[in-house]
Amino acid sequence: MKIVQVIDSLDFGGSERMAVNMANAFANDSDRSVLVVTRKSGGLVDSLDPQVEYHLLGKRSPFDIAAFFKLFKIIQIEKPDLLHAHSTSVFWCMLVKLFRPSTKVVWHHHLGLSDLVRAKPRPVIVWLSKWFHGALLVNKRLLEWGHC
Repeated sequence: MKIVQVIDSLDFGGSERMAVNMANAFANDSDRSVLVVTRKSGGLVDSLDPQVEYHLLGKRSPFDIAAFFKLFKIIQIEKPDLLHAHSTSVFWCMLVKLFRPSTKVVWHHHLGLSDLVRAKPRPVIVWLSKWFHGALLVNKRLLEWGHC
């Protein structure tokens, strides 16, 4: 099974560490492991297994068309069985799905009991969740928040 991890950065943080750990684990247990970082690299890049194929898109804004086309081209070439979208990278992964409907997207939400959970769910996440292949959430409260 080929899984492409997609995350915004490789700064030191929980979701970033999880993406790196999963990419490294898949490098040993799957056909090929690919990690796509949409915005910027960071200190965790040095933790990547040499077998992980790493791509940095350099996204400058949510509407960076050139960066999106880089992501789309990677997906076209790699033909993954699954896109594993970490946190807010889910928006671009779902946009990929719009153009490649056969793409399966799993959303991995990492924010736990942050202020975001105390807020109302973003209506766009609730709407998008209808097309998720699955969602990995760190607790039941997030499940209820996102209605996934």
